[in-house]
Amino acid sequence: MGGLVGGTEMTAHDYVVVGGGTAGCVLAACSSEDPAAEVLLVETGPALGQSFGAVERAEARGEVIVAAGTVGSAHLLLLSGIGPAAHLRDVGIQVLADLPGVGANLHDHLQCPVVFEAERQLTTTTPGSTRPSWPSPNGLPTTSDATSNNSERPYGGPGHREGFPMPSTQWREVFLPDEDNQHTEQAHVFSELQRKRLKKHGHGRALHRNQVAALKAALAVEEDLPDYARQGIFAAPAVFEARVRLSNGNFAADRAPDIRGFAIKVLGASTPSSADVEQNFTLVSQETLKVSGSADVVGIVELSTSAPTAALRKAAVRPRLTRSAVANARDMVKPFSGFATHDFFSIMPITFGEYAARLKLCAASTTINKAARKDLSADIYARLADDDLEFLFQAQFFEDESRTPIEDSSVRWDAPWLTVARLRIPRQAPDEELAETVEKSSFNPWIAAMEHRPLGELMRARRAAYALSWRNRDVAP
Repeated sequence: MGGLVGGTEMTAHDYVVVGGGTAGCVLAACSSEDPAAEVLLVETGPALGQSFGAVERAEARGEVIVAAGTVGSAHLLLLSGIGPAAHLRDVGIQVLADLPGVGANLHDHLQCPVVFEAERQLTTTTPGSTRPSWPSPNGLPTTSDATSNNSERPYGGPGHREGFPMPSTQWREVFLPDEDNQHTEQAHVFSELQRKRLKKHGHGRALHRNQVAALKAALAVEEDLPDYARQGIFAAPAVFEARVRLSNGNFAADRAPDIRGFAIKVLGASTPSSADVEQNFTLVSQETLKVSGSADVVGIVELSTSAPTAALRKAAVRPRLTRSAVANARDMVKPFSGFATHDFFSIMPITFGEYAARLKLCAASTTINKAARKDLSADIYARLADDDLEFLFQAQFFEDESRTPIEDSSVRWDAPWLTVARLRIPRQAPDEELAETVEKSSFNPWIAAMEHRPLGELMRARRAAYALSWRNRDVAP
């Protein structure tokens, strides 16, 4: 809609947002959720999406929203003739509206956060809770992460809720139209990220490049598992050799917010259908990922790796993605006490024979080292200099789509955890040769026994990304 006002071309919009900072972008994004709404976002200089050449004036059919910051908004209003009339006249500005409060009553807001750290792990379970904490067979706690409200509650055993369904084989995956092509395109986004990081940090992965520790380990399968859990490499009691890679997602200081990785490579495992199988498990420090699919993951990665101005523009036009990124960022900033004292999760399920299950690695210790956040590698090796570490390896089985959705990574499953194995890391010191071998290895969840393939669209997208990342490891920058 356009017209002439006093010989000057005028364009009208539903909303005009003045100020392209964080608040302005969020307001513009919210205002534009209605596809019929016309929103003009004005930064310093030209407007986004519109060039002010001959156009000197833009009007709003609804509202003009000034979002130029605490000082900038008041400054802009005053220059426009909106403010204390006497003051405006004193400085030669024509008064449009006498508003004495504009530019006044500004105060410094002192933010003094107080952070407390417990000397021991605390449980969130309270007396009378429907989810009591039950010990494992050897008396070790089954949940050590203070942020977790899950406990080992075997089906039909102590803590089992009356009428709670048993594990089911009636799970289903959802396949998107033209999914393979979409995943191939998404993989190239990570490939480009890998190429950029290669120039700065040298050869390596697209994500989780910062290896914190490389460890020798063993996976000991539990005895007397229920029939539904005796699947694949967990079909019979056994001890398998393993390698562990601990990692940060980026190269910032260890104390910086991040998604931590705990990858396990089981070597020479056997299943009822095959022998000498390699089985990879990849777990992270978050139990859920608040996205609706792989497209959201790629969008968040692009948003987080963009320059500030570009990121704000992307946030403005994709409000739902922005909210998803903020929700996941809140999970990332939760305190991380160290790899030995935190729980790790698969987020997405894998098959357990005909069943499906999410995975969890329970913290090996409840003793928190306050200095761990400064040097995560030093913390894990200091613990291994004193004693072995043992992590409970648990599975949470699919029951029905309402409580345990296969495709929705944002939902915390409402089902019992069952200890199916123990990951034992013996006393050891840093080993440069092992570290190099582990760093060059591929910890790909699709390298797995046929009984334990990854499930869900998110994991199928990762398969394409892993393949391309592996090929790009040693490509010249």
